[in-house]
Amino acid sequence: MPAVLKKKVVKAAPAAPVTGFEAIMLAKVLAAAVKTVCLVTPRFTRIPILKHIRIAARSGEVKITGSDLDMEITATIPAETPVLGTVLVEGALLRNFVAKIDGTVLISATDQLHARVSAGASAVVFPSLPEEDFPRIDDFKSTVNFEIGSSVLHDIIKKTQFCISEEETRYYLNGICLHCDGKTLIAEATDGHRLAEYALKIPLPAFDKIIVPHGAVAVVDKATAKIGTVCVAISESRIRFTAPDLDITSKLIDGTFPETSRVIPRQNPLIVTVDRDTLKAAIKVVAASSRALVKVHLGLDISASEVKLTYTNDEGISSHQVIDATYSGDHPMKIGFNARYLHDIAAHVDGKTVEMRIRSPQEPMTVYDAKNPGLTYVLMPVRI
Repeated sequence: MPAVLKKKVVKAAPAAPVTGFEAIMLAKVLAAAVKTVCLVTPRFTRIPILKHIRIAARSGEVKITGSDLDMEITATIPAETPVLGTVLVEGALLRNFVAKIDGTVLISATDQLHARVSAGASAVVFPSLPEEDFPRIDDFKSTVNFEIGSSVLHDIIKKTQFCISEEETRYYLNGICLHCDGKTLIAEATDGHRLAEYALKIPLPAFDKIIVPHGAVAVVDKATAKIGTVCVAISESRIRFTAPDLDITSKLIDGTFPETSRVIPRQNPLIVTVDRDTLKAAIKVVAASSRALVKVHLGLDISASEVKLTYTNDEGISSHQVIDATYSGDHPMKIGFNARYLHDIAAHVDGKTVEMRIRSPQEPMTVYDAKNPGLTYVLMPVRI
């Protein structure tokens, strides 16, 4: 009998999973959304997926999301979406491309390995990554919800952000502390050398202290600057800021913020009042002979009608300037402060005058804003 010939079966290589994706949108709208989302994507990272943003086509809209594992931003824009699906694109590359084109943009993909972005006669193909690798935030279950005007939120950040500590060892100071008793919202920040406390009479739901990380503070400040109202939701470990077509979710710092009530001297008896702009200008002039403002220790010689700002360094350079002032004390006093810290505080006072309250050259000084009674700054003195 003839031998039976057996056919050799060759197995085909598994095909890349087909996702399908097609969306058409205005280039300017896409560029603005990608720019916002890229606020959170790390510039330098060894985790490739974090360089990518997720673009999800839904019915009549596209959701663009970026993440750094601790924070996530999602921007929603209108779009024609013939083929629903999701694709990942490296955020910085897409941002650079769409920033230079006009008209409409078509983003399409047939697999998880490549995404094509085209506009008119221009087109670019980006490598992609599997959508399931993109980090996702766990279910968000809020316990506190309220609305706040973006201008108020921006003002809170502006008045306190510059006092946030940059020292990673004291991680619990790397953000703004928020809490509310139901009638007053209080924002606090400190780096151990200076402290900002901003109390606003706003009827909001009461909540205990939370610490919003400095990264989230900076992103919220930039992303919500021109938005009318922001919805805030707080869970046990996260905070979410929601505005029209924008969601920002961040982890909270798991730590205990210091009790500032023990640090702020409320009854300093000696009051020195100076013109805000004159003080700022004098600090710059006197410190100009130094190579770095942050290292300058200014001496303030305070008398009944003037304050003399002085600076002397180890190289034998000295400078001074006298400015007009009112002083409630009976005896002259000399006290020293870090020039940059004092200038920063004066720069964030809204009123035309700066009110400095002192007890002694060794104790913290409080600074008040006559135009904004809820704002208090504390500055530690230095040796001169």
